[in-house]
Amino acid sequence: MSRYHGDQYWTEIHARTMRDWREFNDDDVDAFHAIRHEREVRARDQRAFARSQRRMEPADRERDR
Repeated sequence: MSRYHGDQYWTEIHARTMRDWREFNDDDVDAFHAIRHEREVRARDQRAFARSQRRMEPADRERDR
């Protein structure tokens, strides 16, 4: 699932939750947890990449671009 579609699906689930939480089935909950996990992993990877970029010497940063 692409990032766009994952975010779109998460938004849909969130809107449904606000309307009526009893409409959820187990598949929706499982999909929600999978999307949330994917978002957490992506955020963790982005933070790790940013940290590694800050640690690199300026010359190394230019070479990796």
